[in-house]
Amino acid sequence: MRHAFRPRIGLTTFICVPLTLANAGTTAAQFPQWSTFPLTYVDARVLPRGQLQVGFLPSYAHYDTRFDSSGMTEPLGRYLSPDTAGTNFLPSLTAAELAVRSITGDSSYRMSLGNVSLPLDADARRFPFDFSLGLTNWLTLGVRVPLVKTRVQGVLAVDTTDANVGWNQAAAAAGTGPAAAEIAALLSELDAAIGSLEAQITAGRYGCPSSAQCAAANALWARATRLRDALVILTGAPGQVLPPTAPLASSAAGLALRAEIKAVADSLAALGAGTVSATLPLPAARLDSADLQTVVTDPVFGYDLLPLATPKRIYRLGDVEVFLRIGLLRGSRLRAVLTTGVRLPTGYRQHPTHLFNLGTGDQQLDLEGGAEFAWEPGRLGLSGTAMYTHQFADQLSMRWASPERPMALAAYEYLTDRQLGDVFRAAVYPSLRLSEGFQVYGSAYYFHKAADSYALPATGDPLPGTPAPEDVARGSGGQSWSLGAGIAYRATRPQRDTTGTLTALPVEAGLSYQAAFSGSGGLVPKSTMLHLYLRFHAKLF
Repeated sequence: MRHAFRPRIGLTTFICVPLTLANAGTTAAQFPQWSTFPLTYVDARVLPRGQLQVGFLPSYAHYDTRFDSSGMTEPLGRYLSPDTAGTNFLPSLTAAELAVRSITGDSSYRMSLGNVSLPLDADARRFPFDFSLGLTNWLTLGVRVPLVKTRVQGVLAVDTTDANVGWNQAAAAAGTGPAAAEIAALLSELDAAIGSLEAQITAGRYGCPSSAQCAAANALWARATRLRDALVILTGAPGQVLPPTAPLASSAAGLALRAEIKAVADSLAALGAGTVSATLPLPAARLDSADLQTVVTDPVFGYDLLPLATPKRIYRLGDVEVFLRIGLLRGSRLRAVLTTGVRLPTGYRQHPTHLFNLGTGDQQLDLEGGAEFAWEPGRLGLSGTAMYTHQFADQLSMRWASPERPMALAAYEYLTDRQLGDVFRAAVYPSLRLSEGFQVYGSAYYFHKAADSYALPATGDPLPGTPAPEDVARGSGGQSWSLGAGIAYRATRPQRDTTGTLTALPVEAGLSYQAAFSGSGGLVPKSTMLHLYLRFHAKLF
C-alpha cells in the first residue's frame, strides 16, 4: 500500500543568511550546509538615527567532498557510486535477490549492475540585498532578501564488466513482448502441475500417507511450490514493485535457475502431475547507464525520480530575514551589539523527485539571536561574533532514506513531523589596520548543528523496509572549523555639498576567502567560500 503521505527524497536542504542548504536531504543526501557560508566579518556597529544602509553581499561556495562522522573526507557522491551496485544501490532488488537464492540454493548470491559512478560537484551562489535603517542611535532594523542559485553537477556512468544481471524480461523496458507471455505460461503450467500433484497426494496416490514414495511426492510438492513462489517474486508479483533486473542467461545463477526449473518439471512429469514445457526467459545483455536512468525514472520500478543528472537551476528567492541590532557599546575603540531576528520560510525546497539537487530554503521558520564585539585600540584589532539559531518544528512530505541508501522507493514517502537541529556559530577576526580606511584580517569560524529528528504523525506502522527515524536523521548534525582571510575598506569621511549639508555617509566594501579544514559528527561539506560585500549609506532624516 502507498501511504497517503507522500514525501519525496531525503536530502534536507536549507539556505539562509549564511546560506543553509538541506535532506534533502537527501539527498543526496543530507548535507547540513550552515557551514557552506560562514559568518562574515563584523565590526559591531549600529546605524545612527535616520541613516539608511543598502548592501549587496554576493557569496559563492563550492565543494565536492565532505567530512564524515569520524572526521575523514569522502566524495560527495560516495553512496551514489558503489563499486558493486546491487541492493545497496537499488533497494527493490532485495526481494528478487532472495528469490534467486531460494531457487538456486546459493546463499551468497548477489545481484550486481557493475560499477556505478556518479561523482557530485556542488556550488551555491547567493546574492543577498541588505536594507537597514537606524531607528535610533542604538537600534537598527534590517531586512535581507537573498536571491540564490544552487547546483549539484553529476554525470552517471556504469561499468558493466562485472555485472551479472540485465533487464527483467517481464518489464516493458526490456523490449521483448513474447517474454511476458512465456513467463505467464511457465507460472500457469507450474500452478496446474502443483495442483494436480497435491490432489493426487490428497487422494491417497503414491502410497500416501505413509510410504517412502509419498514422502518423495510431498517433498517435490514443497520444492515446486517454493520454485513457483520465488519465480512470481522474481518476475513481478501482482501488486508489488516490479524488480528491474534478472540474472543473465549466461551467468552461473541464470544457468542454475533454468536447471532447477527443468529438474522440477521432469520430476512432476515422472509422477504424472502434468507437463511444464515453458522455461524462464532471461536477459542476454547487461544494463547500461541509459537503462539505469529508465529504472529510476519509470514508476513501475518503484523509484519515480527525475534522471540522475545535473538539474537546470535559475535564481530564486531564498529565506528572507528580518533582524534588529541593538548597540550596547558604541565607542571608537570598543563596540558591542546584540542581534536578534527571524528567518522566514520564503525559499524553495529542493525538487521532491531529484536525488541531489539543492533548494534555496527549507520553508521553515527560524529564530536567531547573538552578539558581536569589536576591539580596536590601535593598528591591531580583534572582532568576533556568536550566533544561536533555533529551528522550529514543521511538517512536510519526504521520502525516508538513510544516507547509505539514498535510492528510497516511492512507497517510503510519508507526511513527516520534522524537527531540524539547532545551530551554533562563532567566529573571531584578528585584524591589522593598514591605513585610515583599509584593514586586513584573518578568520577562524566554528559551526555546530544538532541532529534533526523525524516522526510519522499518523497512526499505524510504516511499510516493511522503511528506515528507522534515527537512520533517516543520521549525518544531519555535525561540526566544522574553517580558516580564512580578507580585506575590508570603510570610508570614514562623510560627503557634504557646497553648503556643508551632509549628503552621503561612508562606503564599506570587503572581500574574504575561507575554507573548511576540519569536520566531524555528521556529513559536513568540505567547502571553500568567497564572500564580497558593498554597502552604501544615505541620510533620510
